[in-house]
Amino acid sequence: MLFSSYIFIFGFLPLALVATYLAGWRMQPLAKLVLTVLSLGFYAWWRPAHLPLLLFSIVFNYAVGGIIQKAHERQRDRAVKLWLIFGLVVDVALLGYFKYANFLADNLSGLFGFESSLPPIILPLAISFFTFQKVAYLIDSARGDARKMSLLDFSLFASFFPQLIAGPIVHYKEVVPQIQTRRFGKLIWRNMLIGLTIFAIGLFKKVVVASHL
Repeated sequence: MLFSSYIFIFGFLPLALVATYLAGWRMQPLAKLVLTVLSLGFYAWWRPAHLPLLLFSIVFNYAVGGIIQKAHERQRDRAVKLWLIFGLVVDVALLGYFKYANFLADNLSGLFGFESSLPPIILPLAISFFTFQKVAYLIDSARGDARKMSLLDFSLFASFFPQLIAGPIVHYKEVVPQIQTRRFGKLIWRNMLIGLTIFAIGLFKKVVVASHL
């Protein structure tokens, strides 16, 4: 689902705004849950089969990040390093498999003269973006820049649809404090107008300028 498509502009985006603000009017955690579910649905729109990969990344990095944060609080530097290395290895290995497994298999089969039995791997949407965001979170946890939060808050941070598939790669301090503020999920017209203005400018640059160039 492209940000410049009709279905996003006239379908998904209005739905996300209305549903989130209605939920936030009643209960802030409900607004977070609604926005998280919508973000996961946004990701699954192109290929639902890859949604479990994103969910695994969220749960795995939330768990490892929490362990790193506890070890950092207790000043257990060795445990921090070991868990950080473990988390980074798993994240990078997952990324490497989907991006380079076919490349390596094809080159090895050509080099040694055997037929590769590895089926073609479809690259999951935005796997580089959401993987490196989790890597940044683990590093922030090891440095003491990221603090313990609920699984719901982390899931929203990790799947927030405006930056999920096209970046930028955001850090804990850039997003989570905004998620945890009391104003989250509350309709503030000034913010709405500023956001729509920025979106309109970006849409103009994409459709009128970038697409033609």
